[in-house]
This record gives sequence, C-alpha cells and structure tokens, in this order.
Amino acid sequence: MWKGEEELPMGAWFLGPKSEQAGVWQEVINYIFQDYAHWRKNYFPEDPLILGRAQRRSHDVWFDKLSNELDFVLNQLKADYPFYSPRYLAHMISETSMPGIMGYFAGMLYNPNNVSDEAAPVTVKLEIEAGKMIAGMLGYDTDKSWSHITSGGTIANMEALWLARQTQWIPVMVAELCREESIAFQVGLPNGDSKDIREVPVATLLNLTLDERLNIPERLAAQCKSDDAHQWLEDSFQSSRYNVGKKGVGLYRDVGVEPVILVSEAAHYSIRKIANLLGFGDDQVIPMPVDNNFRLSIPKLEEAILGMSASQTIVAVVGIMGTTEEGAVDPLVDIEKTRKKYEKEKCKSFWLHADAAWGGYLRTLYIDAPEQSDGAGKEAFENEDIEFIHLADSVTIDPHKLGYIPYPSGVINFKDKRSVLYARQKAPYILDQTSANFFDTRVLDEAIGPYIIEGSKPGAAALATWLTHRTIPLHRHGHGKIIRQSLAGAQRLYQLINEAQFKNTRLTIRTLTQPDTNVVCYLVLLNGASLKENNTINRGVYETFSLRTEDKRHLMPYDHAFFVSRTQIRCEQYSWESVGDILISYGFTKEEYLREGLFILRSVVMNPWLEQSKAVDAEYLDDFVKFLVLKATKIAESLIASPLAV
Repeated sequence: MWKGEEELPMGAWFLGPKSEQAGVWQEVINYIFQDYAHWRKNYFPEDPLILGRAQRRSHDVWFDKLSNELDFVLNQLKADYPFYSPRYLAHMISETSMPGIMGYFAGMLYNPNNVSDEAAPVTVKLEIEAGKMIAGMLGYDTDKSWSHITSGGTIANMEALWLARQTQWIPVMVAELCREESIAFQVGLPNGDSKDIREVPVATLLNLTLDERLNIPERLAAQCKSDDAHQWLEDSFQSSRYNVGKKGVGLYRDVGVEPVILVSEAAHYSIRKIANLLGFGDDQVIPMPVDNNFRLSIPKLEEAILGMSASQTIVAVVGIMGTTEEGAVDPLVDIEKTRKKYEKEKCKSFWLHADAAWGGYLRTLYIDAPEQSDGAGKEAFENEDIEFIHLADSVTIDPHKLGYIPYPSGVINFKDKRSVLYARQKAPYILDQTSANFFDTRVLDEAIGPYIIEGSKPGAAALATWLTHRTIPLHRHGHGKIIRQSLAGAQRLYQLINEAQFKNTRLTIRTLTQPDTNVVCYLVLLNGASLKENNTINRGVYETFSLRTEDKRHLMPYDHAFFVSRTQIRCEQYSWESVGDILISYGFTKEEYLREGLFILRSVVMNPWLEQSKAVDAEYLDDFVKFLVLKATKIAESLIASPLAV
C-alpha cells in the first residue's frame, strides 16, 4: 500500500495536542455527514418531505433548549482530563487516531448492530476483516483462527475462559457416546500415547490438548463413514449428560474433579470476576507468585502444575502480556515449556490464554512491511514472549488502549476457529438454522452473534477498528512507529527518575522495576521514615497531580501542569514472597507491609507526541521529573516536622 516509511507520517494520524489538524478533521467530519445526509435524501427521492419548512420553524424553542443543555455539558467536559496532552502521564488512555474517530463517527450515523449480518450487512464483514488483521499481527494463521470485537478486555477474557470450559468436555461427551454405541475409538494422549477413549479416565479426558479435543469429533465422524455423522454427533452432544453448557459446572463435582485457573498475582481483577460468572467461583482462581519484575514466577508455576492432585483439573493458565499495574510481561514461552513438561510427565494439558489487552500491539514491532520482508531495521526491543504470543490458544487485545481507537473496542482471538463452534447459541433471527452445520467453520466468516457473549453491539466500533488498521498498517513501519516511541519514552522516563536529585538529602525517588512495556512505577522515599509516612508522602504527591472535586464542582485542569496515576501493592494481592525483596530494599519490614501496603505512583507513557515535541524544544518528560521533585520536596518537608513523623 505504501512504498516507504517516509510515506507514513505519524503526525497525520492524530488531531494534535493543540488541535493542529483541526481544519482537516472539520473537513472530513463535514464530508462524512454530507455524504450521509445525501444518502438519506436519495433513498426514494419521490417520497414526500415529512418535516415542512413551517413545521421546522416551530422547532426553534426546543432547539434553544437543546443548545442550552449542550452548552452546559460541553462546559462540564472541560473538567475532564486532557488525555491528548504530552503532559498527561497517568492512566492507559491517550490521543485517539483520526481514522478511529472518523470511522466511529461514520458508523455511529448509520448505527448498525453487529449482532447479525442482517442488522449490519457491511460492518459485520468489516469486523471479521479487522479481526483477521489483528490475528495476523499476533502471528496466528488467519485461515485457521477467528477473532471478533468485544466491548473490552473483560468480555474478551471471559470468552476465552468460556471456550476453555466448553471444549474441555468434548472428549468426555465422545467417550460417553462411544461406550453407549460400543464404538472402539483411539484418542491421542498428551504424552504421545494413544488409547481407546472408553478406557481413558475422565480426569485425563478433561485435560487433552486443545488440538486433540477439536480433532476427536472430526475423526469419529470420518470413522463412522456416514452421511449424517455430523448431525448424529451434534444431536448426541445436545443430549449428553456431560454437556457443560446445558448441565452447568456441577459436572466437575459430579465426576469428582476440582476445576482451577492459574494466573499471576498481578492479573487483572476481571479474571476472578469471570471465574465467578462462569460458575467456577473466585476461590478456583489460584494466584501464582511473581518475581521482582512482577512477571509470573515459572518455578512456582511449574511447582503448582506438577503438584496438582489427582482430583484437580486445570481449565486454563493465563499469561499476562502487560499487567495493568506494572506493564509486566509474563514469560509465555516458559509457560508453554511448562505445559509440554506437564503433558509428558502427567499426561495432561491445559488451555493457555494470553491476556494481552495492554501489550498485544507490541507485536507490531516484529512485523515487516510488505515491501521490507528481509527484516531490515529490526527493533532494539526484544521480547520473545511478545514475539511468540501465537503459542497461546487465545489472545485478548484492546484496540481502545494501545490501538488508539475509541471505546469500546476489545478483541478476542482464537487460534483454532473450531473451538468457537462450542459457544453457539441458537437464535433464528441471527442465524439461518437450515444452513448451519454445527461443525462447518465457514459460517464464522459470515456470522458473529451466535458465537459470542454480547448481543447488540455497535458496528461503529468495527468500522473504527477496520479503518484504523487499514490506514495505519499493523507492522513496525506503520503502527509500530507509535509503539516504538511509547517504549522509548518509558525507558527515558525510567532513566530520568533514577537520576533525579533532591536538595534534601533524606529524599530519594525510586522506580519499582525497569519497565517491560511503557508503564513506569515509582515512589518518593524519605529516609528514616516509616512505611506509613512514606505512603502519606506519595499519596500527597498523587493528589497534587490529580483533579479533585470541591463543593460538588469539578476542578478544571488548566492549572495542573502534569498528571499521574497510582496503585497500591497490598498483601491481599501480592504475597510477601513476591514483593518482600523490593520492600526490604526500600527499608520496610514485613509487618509494615502487611499492615499498610505500599502506595505507588504510576505513569503510562503512551502519548504519541512526546518524541516529536523535542523538535520544538518541549522536553515534557524532563520537565515532568523536575516538577515531580519540586512537589514531592514540598510535601515531604511539610510532613517532616508534623506529628506524623514522630
């Protein structure tokens, strides 16, 4: 599409912190609206006008009311955070791209509902195409995988664990059928052996490899050599007493096993919420300790997996590719190695899900532009866990985060589209039942609604995602340019913070870890002060950098030079085993940690203008650190002589 990187000007992709591209945006928005209005006018142009001129003149009073209310809310919105500014270094939100906004605006006018291709004949196809673009960027085979847009990472993660649960019971249903029909059928075991499925224990059948789970029905249908074998299998699954979708998760208890989900202590809270909603229960999520970089500890994971009791079955292991709090990337490649070891030694496998809601777009740095397939200009950034993210059976990614696309736009990607078939819900108004062979994956290129959790969903989100990735391609010379600058900015901020000097020699500022992605966590430390006192200082710094509400009025952001976010490391989430070394290096004790937790300042460096601003002598990161030192000094010194410091 483009011949060189110089033809992909990143500055054209956004409005600009001072609305520098306002003229272009206004022109394009007006063009979209005029085109839409023209479409309306020309549909049966001979139809009469329902709103005549006289009637329209009578609407002036109502329009005055609308204008007043609109002015009110527009004024209220000025109290929002300036996410677009290079001065905003807080949460996981920033500028939104021009194609994202324009695509959403166009889709919003037409208002298609992507629950079915009948309600959205254009945008359902665009959603499927956008999913293929993202799946290809992640390294999946776009002919074998399936992806679609969700409202965000929570629903995407839920669909992954939902399908992990659904597919887990396929071998058990087939074993039941083979016993009832006296069919000898060989099943491939995770350790490489094969055995008659009727003789394999349920605990092993529940933990076959995903590929074998999905191959079993096809191989059995072929073995039966019957024209109606697929219909026979579908009917048997629908009536099976081991159909978990119909019978519920009580099936695990009925067969004497305990389902568990393994994930790091740094996982997003949605994983427990999902376990609750899927019927497993919060307690079935087993948190794994993290190392000093907040990455899942492989020794602890391996110990937990290989130490599973005979009554425990692993539904899924979740690797976090960019934790929400620290931006840490779990060692996915090593998790896969642990899975292979589990298969060999215990003859069991599990579904591997990558929650890359935050870090998934880092994969663009490993994608060549079509005209540069020789790997020229390969990134200095190297992370094999991002590079080999396609090892996972499913991947969550959020275009509305590092895709710079408006909310709502999350995406769930399934490595093997056959797994999605086991989520199908029958609804005659969203799927033609007469043409839907249960095992025919071709329907997934036409329909979305029957296979997902959500019902009505905005086609505008699909159009925004599609248009963005069509015009800002998902390779390192396209979207990767934004990611590259973001990562470079985070490393720069990490360096500046560690080099910061305070005039008060009792004060220092320390980073929590070197960032894996573009999230930098740090805290101001007052030497000789308790953990509680240091938390008070850092909480004060955060409040200084944040908008607050006074007298039920939102404060305006205009007198705030910079913004940060915060998080807390608490024993309810992070064990002392995981964070003890870090706390000790700060001079804090286990008792203090268990009682107080640790208040952390957090900056997400994703603004696309930070690097370009240097050309106009605007060093926002340098200025931010100087401002941080100034404010932290004032807050700390105000507390040194206070009763708190006694």
